[in-house]
Amino acid sequence: MVNLVKILIAESILLLLIALAILGKNIKRLFILSNAKTARKESLYIYISSTAFVSFLAIASYLINKPEASPSMWTGAAIFLLAGLWQCTRRLRTKSSLEEALKNKTANKTYKRIRHPDKLAISLMLLGLCLATGSAYSLLIYVAIYIPSLIFLIHEEESALLDRYEDYWQNYASKTRRLIPNIY
Repeated sequence: MVNLVKILIAESILLLLIALAILGKNIKRLFILSNAKTARKESLYIYISSTAFVSFLAIASYLINKPEASPSMWTGAAIFLLAGLWQCTRRLRTKSSLEEALKNKTANKTYKRIRHPDKLAISLMLLGLCLATGSAYSLLIYVAIYIPSLIFLIHEEESALLDRYEDYWQNYASKTRRLIPNIY
């Protein structure tokens, strides 16, 4: 029996080593969770809590049930790894958050296709984790709790950005999507 949790741990260590090699001392850029400073921090706390809860539930479910590896679980492990690699390489190219890019008027360059690529990468990594562990419960919680918390955080951040950078933000937001190119 293949233990996919061990594979995910190995993938995580590999991603961390790649991030260290790519980013060096700037590795903390990999963990930028917020694109804008909001007046209230509840949305960020809810987002972090839901991410941790889904992760814990997925791993706990896998350890309790010990399912046999299936093609969907291998697909999840691949999604997890590819999303992590994308986050590492994207952070190498983009040194700022969305708010810093708006302040410097470079958002059309660094955040050209979507406004929240970091959140997309984390969402894909979490989806990959849910699939790789074969946990239907964690997928349900992912859809029912994580996705709404993500949307809530994005709306809170974008409201703060609209308040600070009105005209530039409206122009930029009309040309780019939030999370998924050409869709949302």
